[in-house]
Amino acid sequence: RLLDVPLGGVDAQYERGAFYPGCAAFCYELAAADGHAPEPVAVLTARAQELAFALALDDDDKVVRKFRETGSRRGTPSWGVGVDRVRYGSLHEWAFQDFKGYRKYRNFLDLTDALGDATTATRRYVFVGDTGERDEEAA
Repeated sequence: RLLDVPLGGVDAQYERGAFYPGCAAFCYELAAADGHAPEPVAVLTARAQELAFALALDDDDKVVRKFRETGSRRGTPSWGVGVDRVRYGSLHEWAFQDFKGYRKYRNFLDLTDALGDATTATRRYVFVGDTGERDEEAA
């Protein structure tokens, strides 16, 4: 929100601000599937980096808190969204919506470069998206 105006997309199935039922738990189970300590979740968001002062996914954000709560309930209180693993969109994609999917794809490549090759045995990636901000194009 910026000046109490919602700026992002919204899925028509749920009210704005609602979490997909089971999403955080699903992500935790994927992260913990190999039996090792689960890695933090990375987020590819359409939120504009230029508006990070108002839209950043930081430790106080409700998405970050929801994932951290899920980790705590599963005995891993440090698990959740890795705020250093968040990749943002830009004002360009807000003005030109057709670029959102491509930007998320490029941000995924940036993330894998920063964290390591997606094909290694030590780190694998699963893309979990919705229908609100061109995630299907990014995948």
